[in-house]
Amino acid sequence: MNIWVNGLSERSHGISDSQSFSLMALRAGRIATALQQAVSPASRTLAGTVEVKPMYNSLCEIVHDQTFLKVTGLGADFFLKMESLNPAGSIKLKTAVGLINDLQARGLLGPDTILIESSSGNLGVALAMICAERGIPFTCVVDPNSSSHNIRMMRSYGAEVIQVEIPDANGGFLGTRIELIRQKVASDPRYVWLNQYENAANPRAHARTTARSISQHFGHVDYVFVGAGTTGTLMGCIQHFQRHHPTTRIIAVDTVGSVTFDTPASRRFIPGLGTSQRPPIFNADGIHALEMVPESHTVAMCRILARSKGLLVGGSTATVIAAVHAWRERIEPGSVVVALSPDWGERYLDTLYDDQWVEQRFGHEVLSMTLADLSSSEAATSPGSVKTPSRASSLPQNRCVNVVRAHATPCGSELARENGGSVAAPSGASALAQEQSSTFWLAAERLKKAAFHVVDGEVVARLLTADPLACIDDVQAAYLAHEAGHTINPDSYFLRFAQAPANRIIALPASLSGKQPVSGIKWISSFPVNIDTGLQRASAVLILNDPLTGYAFACLEASRISAMRTAASAVLAARWMNRQQRNVGRMSFIGAGFIARTILDMFVSDGWTMDAVSVFDQHQDSALALAGHAASHHGLHSEPSDLATCLQ
Repeated sequence: MNIWVNGLSERSHGISDSQSFSLMALRAGRIATALQQAVSPASRTLAGTVEVKPMYNSLCEIVHDQTFLKVTGLGADFFLKMESLNPAGSIKLKTAVGLINDLQARGLLGPDTILIESSSGNLGVALAMICAERGIPFTCVVDPNSSSHNIRMMRSYGAEVIQVEIPDANGGFLGTRIELIRQKVASDPRYVWLNQYENAANPRAHARTTARSISQHFGHVDYVFVGAGTTGTLMGCIQHFQRHHPTTRIIAVDTVGSVTFDTPASRRFIPGLGTSQRPPIFNADGIHALEMVPESHTVAMCRILARSKGLLVGGSTATVIAAVHAWRERIEPGSVVVALSPDWGERYLDTLYDDQWVEQRFGHEVLSMTLADLSSSEAATSPGSVKTPSRASSLPQNRCVNVVRAHATPCGSELARENGGSVAAPSGASALAQEQSSTFWLAAERLKKAAFHVVDGEVVARLLTADPLACIDDVQAAYLAHEAGHTINPDSYFLRFAQAPANRIIALPASLSGKQPVSGIKWISSFPVNIDTGLQRASAVLILNDPLTGYAFACLEASRISAMRTAASAVLAARWMNRQQRNVGRMSFIGAGFIARTILDMFVSDGWTMDAVSVFDQHQDSALALAGHAASHHGLHSEPSDLATCLQ
């Protein structure tokens, strides 16, 4: 028997991707379970309490983790968690203790050990202090952006301070600092690198202390604003709140010019937040939204707070507070909002609070900016979705990330933002302006208490390809559910363009009943002109809605779902046509795009054997690519053919 496959198929047998994918997710117990699981009362209970001691035996024990200041008059009232009251003067005391204790517990601290770390300042100060107390030699690698105050403090504690001068490829100094440390460690076995960027002890320290103290103090928190530097504090907060208070929304705050969230690199002057290399410990899972703050807003907020609130904050704290101010109209009235204040301002007197330093880097107008000026600047840049480079997702398979990044297609790279209860995408012009300025990169927000998740193409791909045979079974179940009347599947709706009649955007609504009902709509855009520019012709997203409230709770990159559904449908049909036998003389493909490749992979996963594979496509390069894939990945005899041969 010969089989020929139309690789251009987008929809078959009247069943929508929302139905077939929902069943796939339910059966596999992955995405749908993660998105819709209820929060049990038990999960809100924290074990243990914070022990309060009237006397302390070491500096490490003096951690003021229950000091919160209510801040009003900035548009949205919030509680500022004052980390600067710790002996080291910043939140980095807890990081330092966690890193050193971890090395000690693993037996990596010897009598000749010299600890070495890269730091923009605050962690270096904390490590220098703890190392001095414990009698451990310490070397800190800094850069020109490190404040002279911090460098003097480290040297006062007896630390060796080495300053690099050459920027890395992204214009920052992190790469250069790390390279110097690697050279030191390789040339002298006494050096032990604490490595805050990869060491899991970093986020564990903040899950155990910083995040835990917030939930113990307030019980319920709606928003937590956390700055992203090495992302240790951010990751620790996510670990804690996902486990104990999953309804709390974690808002990550980064500075424009940082590359942590795949935003374009640019020159930065303020140490603390932001990186020129993505920290290995970073994982976007659990971040509900991201706010990118320009450094000029950080400087302005420092000065506004000092003169109107008596708060002499550091650069990281000012950046976080600027993010809260930017969110003032998005935070629901009555919400409990906590913002982390990692540092204080006396270490920045010669930079952020020095008029000449500020004017040389940010211009004279920043010196006199007011809250109204900040608001006007925010309105001018209109926070919204900014396209970011496609990358491999770092997310585990059973969780979701709140930004859609396309995998093999350009779809999903722009997200609409919530605006007054409705969702609206930015216009093409404003989206382009946002992309060029790289000022904001906003992920989808939760809608009141209902979480909204966005699952990118990389995650969807890993979930579906992890068990292709389960996908076949789920598609079969979807067909049977449709036949039994358990679906609502109205006609599709087409948006066409008179000036470009080949282009179209298609809306496919559907609803699935049963034990875990779900409704939704799939949006497909088919623009053939994309092929000429090297892009995939079609892209798609799938939006799922809660059947009780109607709230949208998930947005999924759907091109891979479509391809997998089509492939599973083809295998099911071939099984029946070939009387459940899984061997054919020749399999022919008419159309050699991504769907055709997925179909071929699915047949191989299902155990099919074939003597030859023939491929026809109007674009010879596409035919050659699929034929090459069949030969190199599956060891099949394959070659491009004409249409007549494929139809024989």
